[in-house]
Formats: sequence, structure tokens, C-alpha cells
Amino acid sequence: RVAYERDYARFRTFIGSRSLRTIGLGDLSDFAATLTGSAATRRRTLSAIKALLTTGFKMGALRFNVGAALRLPKVVSRRAERRLEEIELFRLLTAVENKPRDRAIIEALYGTGARVDELVQLKRQQLVPDIDGPGGYVTLYGKHGGRTIRVGRRTWDALQFLAQGREPDDRIIAIT
Repeated sequence: RVAYERDYARFRTFIGSRSLRTIGLGDLSDFAATLTGSAATRRRTLSAIKALLTTGFKMGALRFNVGAALRLPKVVSRRAERRLEEIELFRLLTAVENKPRDRAIIEALYGTGARVDELVQLKRQQLVPDIDGPGGYVTLYGKHGGRTIRVGRRTWDALQFLAQGREPDDRIIAIT
């Protein structure tokens, strides 16, 4: 909320004493050209201004929604760059070689692609063995809803090791 308020204030400063009714696409483009920061930050700022103009239009305060014509900057996903390299995973697993629970957590996180909060919330009933062979299915609930993924034997074994513990609420991991 604070970021949006800051975005609105920045736009208000940019347009000065002019009414929002007098703003055109050129003004929005000029404002966009003044923005600094990452593409994601510029996109969020422009999205906030577009939302302001859309709301004003829907409420009848503005005759036109000039924000609808404004194109937002593309944001390139860097998710793939944040993955662990094989050597980094090996170092992590070596560091916890004598700590079976920690090793199982690392293997489960890496093998499922789960976020930490998804793994911490994981309950035994979300683990279903594969009837056709080693491994199983894991249903993860988190930031973007739920998803079920198939995991191989090694990840399944790590999850089963964690599920043997006696954690509250049938969760497989308790963070202490």
C-alpha cells in the first residue's frame, strides 16, 4: 500500500496542478520516461497509475481511460537463474551428511521445487505413493494455490523419512 501511495504522489508531482481529466497518453508516456529502477518497479508504478485512471473512469470522474492504452514494460523472469547449480547442491548435502533430518529437508526442497513455506505446511495425507513404481505424488499448497507433482524415489524417500516424525497437526516438518 505504501508503495502505491508513493507512486500516486510521484505522478501527482509530475502532473502538477493539472486535473486528471486533462491527462493524455503523451503525459503518461512522458511520466514513464522519468521512472528509474528495475523494469519490475517501473511496471508496478505504471500499473498503479493505470489502476487509478481505470477506477476514476469507472466511477464516472473521468470521461476516458487513457491508462488503458499505455503499454507496460516487459519483465524478464530471472527464476531460472536462481536455481542451485549441481556443485552447490552437492556442497549443501555434504555439509549435512551427518544430519539426516536436514539432509532430507534439502532433498525434499530440491526434488519437489517447493518453497520453504510449502514444505513446512506439508501434511502426511498430501503424500500419495505411486502404485506403478518407486516414488509418489506430492500436493503442495502455497502462494499460487495447490499443485500436485510426481517425485522420484530419492525425493520420496526423503519425504517418507520426514513423515516418520511426530509433528503437530500431522505436518511432516516442524521448524524449531
